[in-house]
Amino acid sequence: MDERRGRQTAIRQGLPLFGVLGVLLQAKRIGKIERIASVLDRMQSNGYRISQALIDAALKLAGEAS
Repeated sequence: MDERRGRQTAIRQGLPLFGVLGVLLQAKRIGKIERIASVLDRMQSNGYRISQALIDAALKLAGEAS
């Protein structure tokens, strides 16, 4: 899916926007995953690029910051 077009459509429909970190945080909240850090590590080792600042913020929200 084209992210820009998808976001524009969601905005027009009044839907909330969130990215992969939001999905991971929600998955942890509802008990689908135990830790987001391990998932992020696997994603990065498979080529997914994400800034360290965003990772740090997500880990803090997840209660996994060191």
